[in-house]
Amino acid sequence: MVNFFKKLNESNEKKLKTAYIELEEKRKNEFAHLQLKSLKAQMNPHFMFNAMNSIQNLVLKGDKHKAYDYLTKFAALIRENLNMSEKSFIFFDEELLLLEKYLELEKLRFRDSFEYKIVGGEKLFHIKIPSMIIQPFVENAIKHGLLHKKEGIKKIILNFELKDVLHCTIIDNGVGIEESKRIKQRNGEKKASLSTKLIEERLMLLKDYYKSNIGFNYEKVKEGTKVIIKIPFIKEDE
Repeated sequence: MVNFFKKLNESNEKKLKTAYIELEEKRKNEFAHLQLKSLKAQMNPHFMFNAMNSIQNLVLKGDKHKAYDYLTKFAALIRENLNMSEKSFIFFDEELLLLEKYLELEKLRFRDSFEYKIVGGEKLFHIKIPSMIIQPFVENAIKHGLLHKKEGIKKIILNFELKDVLHCTIIDNGVGIEESKRIKQRNGEKKASLSTKLIEERLMLLKDYYKSNIGFNYEKVKEGTKVIIKIPFIKEDE
């Protein structure tokens, strides 16, 4: 009888220990999820601020028609963004549509001096990814690289490839990282980009949350900047 109750007690203790570990893991995951939502919420106003600056520049230049077109497309982009703001994952083609609308806005700003190309995105309609991961990198490529390019056409290419995670490669022919740093120093800018800081934190959380190879790294190129972003994904039927 003593042995029976002893074994029963040991079994209950193991079950309690397992339940406690599962509860702690659930709490960590819920906390990480809340942090991800918080970071995403901070990124949206940052993007809107930059877009409103572009509209302001067009108004100051007296280009009312371009400013109106920009504002109309900007409003459509914000509406789409708000529709997806509560979703942890969205279909890739939804994210791609937002990227295209954002690039169209930049095309309006730079006019004929700006070109963009998206490769491989048409094959990935069946997957879902966390939203607002790619756009900040595109925004940085334009703001810190292409904006300072004085001669020739400003170009940016987005290439998508599905591996263990989604690989997104962004290449621009701007001034490059080192020259961009020198320009920031000359202009007295000391703080790191807010969007860069937020996206780094978000990717770190995603890496810990999904336990997979997630993050980004820059590779040296002869001209401009190249960044490879590794993004988690789930298939439509999961």
